[in-house]
Amino acid sequence: MIRINLLPVKAAQKKEQLRNQTIVIVVTFVFVIVGCVLMQLSIMSDIDNVKAETQKYKAEINSLKKKIGEVNKFKALQDELKNKLVVLDSLKDAKSGPVHLMDDLITALPEKLWVTEFKEK
Repeated sequence: MIRINLLPVKAAQKKEQLRNQTIVIVVTFVFVIVGCVLMQLSIMSDIDNVKAETQKYKAEINSLKKKIGEVNKFKALQDELKNKLVVLDSLKDAKSGPVHLMDDLITALPEKLWVTEFKEK
C-alpha cells in the first residue's frame, strides 16, 4: 500500500485560510473605522449647524430685547403724558370752577350783603 503524505498540503491550506481570515478581519476593521469617522464627521457637522442656529437665535433675542426696551420706554412716556393730561384737566377745571362758584354766589346773595370770609373745601 502506498502512503501519500498530505501534511504539507493541509498546512498550506491552513495558512491560506488564516491569511484569508486575516484579510477579512482587516477589511472589516477598516470599514468599521471609516464608518466611525464618517459618523463622527456627520455629528460634528450637526453640532456646528446647531451652534450656528443658536447664535442666530441669540442675536435675534437680543434685538427683540432692545425693541421691548424701546416699547417699555414709550409706554412709560405714554403713561407720563396721560398723567400730565390728567393734571392739566384738573387744573383747567379748578381754574374755571371758582369763577363760576363766585358768580353763582354773587347772583344768589342780596345786593347789600358783604362776604367777609369764603372757604372752599
